[in-house]
Formats: sequence, C-alpha cells, structure tokens
Amino acid sequence: MTGQRRRRVFLHRARMPAHAGAGRGRSSLLLVMYVVMAQACFVSARAAETTLRNCPDLSGTYVADQTDWIDTFHLHATGTVRPRGQMPQLATFRPREGGYTLIWHMPRNDLLAAAKRLAERDPRQYGLWLDMALRDIRAPLPAGTSEQSWFNRVAFYGPVFRVDVMLPLVDPVKQCESGWFLVGTHSFAGPPKVEGGMDGDRDAQLWLKRRNDGSLALRWRERRKVVVIREGRYSNESSIPLWSSSQLQTWKAAATPDLTPLREDELTARDRPPKCRVMTEQENQFFERLDSILPARAVQTNRARGSLYVGRMRPDGSCEPMPYFVTISAFSAADIATVEAFLKTEPLFAHMESLETETLKDGRVIARFKMVVP
Repeated sequence: MTGQRRRRVFLHRARMPAHAGAGRGRSSLLLVMYVVMAQACFVSARAAETTLRNCPDLSGTYVADQTDWIDTFHLHATGTVRPRGQMPQLATFRPREGGYTLIWHMPRNDLLAAAKRLAERDPRQYGLWLDMALRDIRAPLPAGTSEQSWFNRVAFYGPVFRVDVMLPLVDPVKQCESGWFLVGTHSFAGPPKVEGGMDGDRDAQLWLKRRNDGSLALRWRERRKVVVIREGRYSNESSIPLWSSSQLQTWKAAATPDLTPLREDELTARDRPPKCRVMTEQENQFFERLDSILPARAVQTNRARGSLYVGRMRPDGSCEPMPYFVTISAFSAADIATVEAFLKTEPLFAHMESLETETLKDGRVIARFKMVVP
C-alpha cells in the first residue's frame, strides 16, 4: 500500500500546473520510470541467472566413437555437416557467449602420420593439401567459398585437422534442464531411428551432459504423440504429447588436445618435383631452331609462341610423356620432308609418334606432326 501511495503522489506531482514547477514534475516522472525499468531489469537478470544455473558446463574433450545420434541433429543445429571420413575423431567443447563451440578434430599425431603417408604416396596432392592446411584461420576465405565448402576441399585432398562449429544456446529455459543441454528436437514417423526406439509419430530430442567422471552423456529422448487434424476453412494440425522413453550413450573423456595451428616444420617436408610442362624458354628455343631450317614459303601455323604445354604427373612425382603437335604449311613434299628430318632430331622431343598430310586446292601441303615430350 505504501508503494502504491508513493506512486500516486509522484503521478499527482507530474500533473501539477506549470506555475507550480513543471521542471520538478518532469523530473519526478522520469524518476518513476527509471525505478520501474530498473526493477524489471533486476528481476529479468535474476531469472536468467537462475535459469543458466541449470545449463551444464560441457567443457572437455571426448572420444566420439558413437556418432549416429549427433549426426541426426548436427546439420540442423550447426548449419554444417560433421566431417565423417576420419577415425578416430575427438570432440572438444568450449563454452562461449550464446552457446558452446564444438571442435571436431583428429588426434594431432594421427594427422601428422596421415600427412606423411599422403606425401609418400602422392607428392603433388600433398603439396596442394599442405597449402590449404597451413592457411591462417584468421584470414578470410576465398571469395564465394563457405566454411563447409572449404573444409570439403581440404578433405578431398587429405586429412582435416579441425572443424569448429557452434551449438547455439538460444533459450536457456527450454534448452537447459537439470544439468542437461538440448541440442535439438525433430519429429519422426515410421520405423525407429535408433535401436530400441519408438516407431510411429513421435518427437525425438538429443540432450548432452558432462558426468562427474569427466565423460559426456548423450540422451536420446522420444515422446509419443497423437496428431490431431481439425477440419475447417483451413486444415489445422496439432499434436498431443503422451508418454516418453530415454536411451543413453557415453563418450569417454580424452586428454586435453593440442589444437594450435599446424606448423610446416612438424609436417613432412614438401617435395617439389619437376613441373610437368614445357616452359616458355624451352619452347622459344625450339621455335628459333625450327625457324632456322624452315624452307622459304613454309610456316608453322598451329601455336603461338610463348605458350605452355602441361602434362600429367605420376604418383611418384615423375612426368608422363606429353604429346606435342606441330603443324606446318608448305608448298612441296620436299619442304615437309625437311621439317620431318629436323623434328626427328630435335632435343625437345623423345620421338615422333605420327604424321598426317593433306593437300589443299591451292597446292599447299598441310603436315600435322604429333611429337612426344619425355
């Protein structure tokens, strides 16, 4: 009652005429508004603090040896797909504002061993992987590349060291319950999704909790529901939850990992095999020698000078033989024979593979030489 009387007094003062002190009335009204807002913020803060006490501290590293449950919810919760092509895989949780950071990663020694095997098996592919693996994680991604597509590219060439995703904490009231954290909820129908689970219409939830022994508990909770369709101007579908059931999995705790960025000095040294291409300097020297022996009216027609020929590299780093085409336009078979004799002794080529000739209506002879670069 006292508080109510005080509030009425303040409001009465705010309505006092201007000659009684308009400035004092406005100040009183502002004071009332400030007190009310402060009380509301204090109550909200106390409620949020009480709710957050129910949210678990998931901090730790765990051996993710059972991943079927989290895979069901991972894409919906994080917007990315968990990297699945490498085992064993560890999961490290770190608290952050607005949720948890979930780091999927390989044990560091396993990654270094996998990188060494890749370097021995395919030096070229290892070089491409190494450039991506040593990228500064603070640097922006290439234009038009998402986090998911970038890690997909890394995984295409070699092992992925770590992928960071966020498990958001949007609503502590709904997502935290007696030390459990709700990853997500999905509706299912039909056969069971997990061994021993429900069939038919039900809602499934995945909850996480860190146990006293340091392990991570995963709880799959399902709730049977009845779907009710109300007919009217528009169909309206709603569900009534019934009984529920729960199942548990456990991820064992693992030692605190070394998640510092990879360093080039701890990885297998980059083998730089010879480039499988004909360089501009080599090609220019060839053209000079060719020009010096060409008959007066003969010309080389198929390639511009200074171009590149690129071949394929074998897994051992050596280059496969490359085809190289030379097309000559001349006015006699003798001129073509002169060029043929030159090409057979040209040091750029290992041998001549074939020769095709064609005589045009104007009398010109077109010769297409297929040479092989070793």
